[in-house]
Amino acid sequence: VVDYVTGEMARGNVQRNPKRTARTAAPVLIGVALVTGATVFAASIKSQLTETVGATFLGDYAINSTNGGALSFSQDFIDRLNELPEVGAATGLGFARVEFANGDGAFGSTVDPTTADSLLNYDFVAGSFADLTVDGMLVSEGEAKRRNLQLGSTIDVRLDDKVIPLTIEGIYRSDQLAQARVFHRDLFNRSGLTNTAGIVVLTRGEGVSDAQFRNVVGAAVKDYGIGELQNRDQFIASRANIVDQSLTFVYGLLAFSVVIAAFGIVLTLLLAVYERRRETGLLRAVGMSRAQVRSTVRWESVITSVYGAAVGVVMGLVLGYVVIIALRDEGLTTYTVPVARIVLILAIAFIVGVIAAVIPARRATRVDVLQALAAD
Repeated sequence: VVDYVTGEMARGNVQRNPKRTARTAAPVLIGVALVTGATVFAASIKSQLTETVGATFLGDYAINSTNGGALSFSQDFIDRLNELPEVGAATGLGFARVEFANGDGAFGSTVDPTTADSLLNYDFVAGSFADLTVDGMLVSEGEAKRRNLQLGSTIDVRLDDKVIPLTIEGIYRSDQLAQARVFHRDLFNRSGLTNTAGIVVLTRGEGVSDAQFRNVVGAAVKDYGIGELQNRDQFIASRANIVDQSLTFVYGLLAFSVVIAAFGIVLTLLLAVYERRRETGLLRAVGMSRAQVRSTVRWESVITSVYGAAVGVVMGLVLGYVVIIALRDEGLTTYTVPVARIVLILAIAFIVGVIAAVIPARRATRVDVLQALAAD
């Protein structure tokens, strides 16, 4: 009953001056809205990335670069992996920059078509990895449309000082992971351009256990000196975790807004305590305890903080949805609501409200009853 009474009094105090409450809750609202929007955006990207990576990479394992993201795995290393009896197949996915004869520069993927056909799932509308030769290239539907290309068309590519005509040997649907162009890895043996891979996708040999595979391939990776062997689930999770890493700085900046909001609540409550000192003295005179005074101020702070957080969450969800809609033409179509993180945001807002009330509640309990009753 006591908690109910103090809660009702706190609610009444909050409603007494709606404009002040709104101004106090505004920093919490803005900070939470931005954090929620960023969280929804990140969760949506992670969800779509997880789905896309899982659909594109068909291997049981992957070897990831561990030297800061540089392209690290030589073609000789990948060939040695394919010679191991414990490995069913291994293919490297590299990236290269080429220059077209008209001077345009562009990035593309490099693959070994003999192994990529069974380990990489590109949605081909014409041709396949198996059709790719050193004198050809594969392009996405978007690239084909931009350059007016079709199966059998040729396009000139400049390697060093030589211009080489490449035939379009396959067209695949545009994808978030797939580059707009795919080249045969041996094409770059004709030039001084780097011909390495950043990711190696592998399958286990028939009848080979996970332990056997990890022992043999893990030893090969260790001898090579760079790379981390991951199973399929670990590899997909590592791709999704890149999103969290990229947003860490944003979360850090937005955390400052919550700190500023807490200071705003403290100052507002101190002012409210001062303005209500006669009221507080009267309540103390009729029997209200110090604990009840502290509880009233504390609930007032929590109500203000959670109110701002709740409205901020709603605005953040809307903001995240608007961003997803705006980027739909760029391929982002998944809208994911991270329920657990939103609950955590509300819990943090509750804690902020409790902490912000510490100083005002202490000040309220130190009011001298006689002086407060004599105050105007």
